[in-house]
Amino acid sequence: MSSTRRTLAIAAVAAAAVAATLVTALPAPAADYGPDTCRVPYVWRDAFPGDHVCVDGRTRDQAASDNAAAGARRVSPANPTCLSPFVWREARASDLVCVLTATRTQTANDNASRESRRNALDVRLTRVTQRAQPNCEYDPSVGERVCTTTNTTSLLKVYADRINVGRAIVRLYKPGNRVTAWSVNVPKAPGRPGGAMAFKTNIGYCAGDQRNAYFTVQDPVSKRISRRAWIRYCLHL
Repeated sequence: MSSTRRTLAIAAVAAAAVAATLVTALPAPAADYGPDTCRVPYVWRDAFPGDHVCVDGRTRDQAASDNAAAGARRVSPANPTCLSPFVWREARASDLVCVLTATRTQTANDNASRESRRNALDVRLTRVTQRAQPNCEYDPSVGERVCTTTNTTSLLKVYADRINVGRAIVRLYKPGNRVTAWSVNVPKAPGRPGGAMAFKTNIGYCAGDQRNAYFTVQDPVSKRISRRAWIRYCLHL
């Protein structure tokens, strides 16, 4: 093989290796794992079977590493007392894996933050009063146009919290199997993980106890669908 062909072959192998590295480095897409689904970028900690506390990837890796080293950090297999400088992790009351003090503190903080990091899709509805466009007509008694804005209407507003940033789908399921859908931007929530959404619909509030329609919100990333937010839908408002 000539030196030129050898150089091209080596370059091709190197390029393929780089491409493979780039592909494997991409995060796996989020999916719907039920009510314990984590919001991006969090994952389950898995410090023990069924541990669904949402943490960052480094913390999950640390938990696996600590689990693997647990036996070497104890006084003996029969005695769970930790050798210095290790302490019990206590991801739950029965978690006696020996870790560094900083890891124990991080574990407690993660436990305290577990609800705020879940993709819970908390949805609620409110009413927004909207004044109708002014009705302006010429009044000959005063010699000028007079505008009145006495009519108001109440529109429904959909709020969603504990949701991922992106474009959510808001759906209204109406009587007769009719569905109206909107694509709504979800910006980052200030001061907390994930996003929050406030979307004013063009659906008027209809008084009464009979609930015959409902809203749902679909998460932009996990594609989870929220619980139903029921309303009374009136054909003529």
